[in-house]
Amino acid sequence: MKWLTPLFLLFVLLGCNSGESATTPEEALSLIDEAHENREIEIYGIHQLNEDAVLIAFRGAMNDSDSWVADVRQTDANWAVKEIYQMNGPFEETNDEEITFTTDQFALGYVINDAGAKENETMITIDATQDWRILIRDFSTIVVSAK
Repeated sequence: MKWLTPLFLLFVLLGCNSGESATTPEEALSLIDEAHENREIEIYGIHQLNEDAVLIAFRGAMNDSDSWVADVRQTDANWAVKEIYQMNGPFEETNDEEITFTTDQFALGYVINDAGAKENETMITIDATQDWRILIRDFSTIVVSAK
């Protein structure tokens, strides 16, 4: 009976440490599709929200035609993908922009026109043949002035 407690603790510790860890956001992205080790992930752009959070626009994890944006976060010394958003183009015909996902820190969507990015925005071209780009609007860089 005395040996059950140490054995149980050993299994718990091994289970907690068995996952792979990533030291960079790009490495964390490569771990999301471990079942297909030979699949290439093509990164099209990275937007840094802060020291511990980046958004990465990419193709290739699930298949080679879908576009994605990964929300990658750092905890302690390791990076991990928190959320993945599919970004295959606007749902509606629009002349300007369409926001499809919104969080407290950022909004993701599409921009159709050739207007330049604002100070708190990043526009990423995935496919030069498409008439749209991925729009990342960073709420953490918006400065609000009080009167």
